[in-house]
Amino acid sequence: MISKEMKSFSVGNESYRFDSISFNTYFKKYAAQNEITIGSLEEEIADKLYVTQSAVHNWRFGSNGPGTLELIQYLANVLSILDYMKLL
Repeated sequence: MISKEMKSFSVGNESYRFDSISFNTYFKKYAAQNEITIGSLEEEIADKLYVTQSAVHNWRFGSNGPGTLELIQYLANVLSILDYMKLL
């Protein structure tokens, strides 16, 4: 699901939006592999990216997404995603 609130990001000559479905899939996979509860992982990501836990929760469910491409890159790094483009 893509919210009207999702910001577009330019990479090269292409325009992309944050993919909340892909993020939620990677999020759940990371939580399971690291035996972390969903709430704890939301809190951990929020702390590392200096956002609120509710922001991370909203990203998971497509209410909105990170506001900058740099934030998406950091998010990918936190979840051990080698290519941040997988979140776009």
